[in-house]
Order: sequence, then C-alpha cells, then structure tokens
Amino acid sequence: MTPLPEVKAAAGTIEITWMAERIRAVVSRTHSSRDGGVTAEIALYRIREDGTMGHLEVCSLNLLSSPTKASLAKKMEGICNLEAMGTSWATIIEQVAILALKHVREGDPLQTLSTASPAQPPSYLLEPLLQRGQHTVIFGLGGTGKSYLAMMLGITVALPYPENHLGLWPGTTPTPVLYLDWETSYDALQWRLHKIRAGMQLEDVNLHYRRCALPLAADIEAVASAVIKTGAKLVIVDSLGPACDGSPLEAQVALDFFRSLRMLGNDVTSLIVAHTAKNGNDPKAEKTIFGSAFFTNAARKVYELKGDPEAGDDTIQVAVFDRKSNDAARAKPWGLTIAFEEDAVRFQRTEVAGMAQLSENLSYPQRIAHHLKLHGKVSLDELVDGLGLDKKALAPALSVMKARGQVVKLGDCYAMAAIN
Repeated sequence: MTPLPEVKAAAGTIEITWMAERIRAVVSRTHSSRDGGVTAEIALYRIREDGTMGHLEVCSLNLLSSPTKASLAKKMEGICNLEAMGTSWATIIEQVAILALKHVREGDPLQTLSTASPAQPPSYLLEPLLQRGQHTVIFGLGGTGKSYLAMMLGITVALPYPENHLGLWPGTTPTPVLYLDWETSYDALQWRLHKIRAGMQLEDVNLHYRRCALPLAADIEAVASAVIKTGAKLVIVDSLGPACDGSPLEAQVALDFFRSLRMLGNDVTSLIVAHTAKNGNDPKAEKTIFGSAFFTNAARKVYELKGDPEAGDDTIQVAVFDRKSNDAARAKPWGLTIAFEEDAVRFQRTEVAGMAQLSENLSYPQRIAHHLKLHGKVSLDELVDGLGLDKKALAPALSVMKARGQVVKLGDCYAMAAIN
C-alpha cells in the first residue's frame, strides 16, 4: 500500500511528495466549471538522488474524470514504471486528485475563538516593524532610501542581526527571505547587497530573489511555488505600484493585491515598498500611500519615510513616522542616516530632533526633550530661541512635561528630570 504523501500548499499551489517513490506532483491553476468538473494543471517530477528534480510530465487533468485519470496513469507507466516500488501510477494519480479536491473544497479549517483557550500576544519577525504573518508598508517620496531600508530589514531578519544599527529586534534563528523585484534587476540588487554587507561589516548573507513582470495577483501561483521552495517567511514586495493588477487608485485592485498575499499562508510576513500620494504641497502635511485607501486599511502597520533635504550629497537622512499600528500604540518617530561610499553603504539610527527641517514634524515635548538633552539646564527664553518657537506655545508643553515628571524647574530654568 502506498503511504500517504507529504503535502505543502500555498496560494492555490499544492506540492505532493512521495519520498519513498521519489515522486513529486505540483498542482496549480485549479478551476471549477459550471457543469461540476474540476480541472487542474499537473506537473510530475522524479526526485533524483542529489535532490534535484527531473521533469516527467505536465498536463491538464480533470480531477473527477476516471477515464482521464486512467489515461494519464497509463502514459506515466510507460515513462517511469513504479512496480518495483510496490505502487502504481493509478494510485499516485488518484491521490493527487483526492488531495487537490480536498484543498479546493475545504479551504482553511473552522476554528473557535474562546477565552477558555490560551492566547498568545502578537509576535514579530522584526520588532516592532514586522509583525509575524501580517502586512507592513513603508512608503515615501523617491530618494528616501525605501528599497535600501527594505533590503537592510531583510538582511536583519535573514541572518539574524541583533546588533543592527536600527535599534530593532529580530528573532534568534535565521529566517529565509524572498525579495520580489518589480523595479530593477538581479545584478543591481546583488551589488546593493554586497555594499550593505561591506558597510555594516556583516557575515555572508543570502536573500532569495525573483524578478517579477506580471502583477502579483496574476503571478501568485508562481510566487507561492517560490515561497514553498525557499521556505520564505518574509516576502519583500518592491514595489507596490508595479505589483498591482490595474490602477492602484481602484479599491478592487488593492483588495486583490492583499488577497493574493494572504493566500501565501498565515505564517508568511510581507514588507511592501510603496510611494507617496501627491496629496497637497505642504511639506509638513501627513502624506498617504499612493493609491486606494484600502492599501492603508488592509495593512497592519504603515510607516512613512520623510527625507531631510539638507542632508549631504552622499547621505540620505530620513525620519520614520509610524502612521498605523493595529495591535500597539504608535511609536515615536525615529531617524535614519544612510551613508553611501564607493563600495559600501552604512546605516545609522539618529535623532529626528537633530534634523533641520524634519524636526518640525515632531511634537513640542519631543523637541523640548531633545534640546534639553543637548544643552542641559536652560531658561524659557533660551529654549524659545533655540527651538525658534513661540513662548505661548512652549509654556503649555512644558507644564504637561513637568506634570508627567519628564522635566523639572530649577529656579528660572528647565532641565530633564534625570539631571536633577
């Protein structure tokens, strides 16, 4: 009797492997017709001794047609006879049909939400940016280092890299990462990876890479196959606009995009690189992701990158603003400097309050705290001059900070509470 095979499924693609017989079937493009028939594309392989795959057959199969299944089994017996292994292609093909139909018709199992059952708090691939199994979007104008940051986050997860200069906390075990690229090329990203490795003095690191041309929704079965093959737990989408199947401004396009990502499985985390909508000319205004509001609504975490125009020619300085966080309070803004050298790229976390124009995006208490940390004890007039703000606006903020125990008043001066 042929033992039950190993089954892996994601996004409508099913991989069925018979280890003893060294046979693998890949089922994709399953379609149910109005007359009750169910067809699927079946690719059959022989697993070689070295683990590589030898192609046997690819065809369309009606999963409910006995004559069609019998015909395929007969053909396969002529290509690769399994009698010596104590099984037959008729058994293999029938198991393929049963397992594919089960996957199509059952979907995910029914579960019960219950306070009587144990519950786990949200976990992270990279805390606090990448919540496990959820979607994170980073967006910003061109030239704010979005793709470089996405690769650095991928590296931090893949190694893992706990001593990173971003102040983020990865897990403790290496995690496979799949980089889906709609923007550039393998050679360009390979060079970028080498420069980051040199700049950050890292050990060797591997990111799985796939150049993409079709929209994600149209290519999801091939992407799912890559996820299964690599074991990827983080998928980087670079970038959102080209990955959409239609105009990003349309709600259905956004819904189809996230539905495709969801089909990859509940243990796959996604990091999506996006661009900024042209919603207003005010540089201080809070921007949004280019496209439908559903790109923000469907994501669990959303971060905006704002660049400092006064950074040097070989440096990008950005402030990272937490625009949405479903399962936690929004984090305070933090700064990032990306320095470019001839053969290296370096990342360093910095203070947003120290960035000339970006500091204006911070709250008054945040700007006051940074100034006091730098200058120690200062008078209200010195604080007004240093921050370039109106005294009437600063006084209430100082009162709130004093009530919270964040600052103390020493005579006519203010200081951080820790200085007292």
